Amino acid sequence: LAKVARTTHTPTMPLAFSTATTTTTTAAVLGLPMVWWLLLRRPRLSEWAPPIVGHNVSFLRDPHAFFGRMKAKFGNRFTIDVFLQTTTFFLGEQATKDVYRNDGKAVVNCWPYALRKLLGRKNLTVVTDPRLHRKLRKKFAPTPNVPLMASIVRGHVDAWIAAEAPMMENFVAKTHALAFDIARATLLGSRTPTIDLMAKVQIWLGGFVAFLPIDLPWLRFGKAMAARRDLSVYFGRVLDEGPCGEACVVDALLLDDDDDDDTDGDRLSREEF
Repeated sequence: LAKVARTTHTPTMPLAFSTATTTTTTAAVLGLPMVWWLLLRRPRLSEWAPPIVGHNVSFLRDPHAFFGRMKAKFGNRFTIDVFLQTTTFFLGEQATKDVYRNDGKAVVNCWPYALRKLLGRKNLTVVTDPRLHRKLRKKFAPTPNVPLMASIVRGHVDAWIAAEAPMMENFVAKTHALAFDIARATLLGSRTPTIDLMAKVQIWLGGFVAFLPIDLPWLRFGKAMAARRDLSVYFGRVLDEGPCGEACVVDALLLDDDDDDDTDGDRLSREEF
């Protein structure tokens, strides 16, 4: 009976059905990227480009020529698809005004993940709450202490002149150090740093050009986030020391934990600072 069963039972129909189902499923799966591209990702006001591949080839071959061609064909507004990211460009003064005028209406302010992590969720650049944005702008635009700033600039320039290396050597790093020194002194006073602040800042700045925005200690982005945490801890300790006792704005900006005299909600919390 077993021999008869093996020779007479031939499941042709189920096999045929299974093959047809597999073929249909495979075609559907392979077609999903095309549907996804056509319905959701295909750029408007743009040159045709293959699905998924997008404009990567033209962009990587010659970015300058690519953008010039797009502007010549579509004017001051065009869209490209590079690295699976659709980006629309608005060029010119009027276009810039239209973007800012329609913020929260036709457009939404959204920064890349890496930038948001490096700056912090209460940073003026990435804040989307209009009330908080106005508050931060108002508080971080105090009357500048011109004598203090002039003294810092003079000290940095004198150091550049006295150095044996050409002044333009590492010029970006020098200007970063100058800007940070002014900000630190203006906000916190002339307290002597207990860590090499500028070295930490340079590591932090390196995170903005990191290829992989993953917070691992051996990656550039991870090192930048670690430097940011070190800086935050240091500045927290400075704030714990109390008033700076000189011409700095930290005391007027911060709301102490036991300070209830903030009826208008206009002083900054520690995280906002």
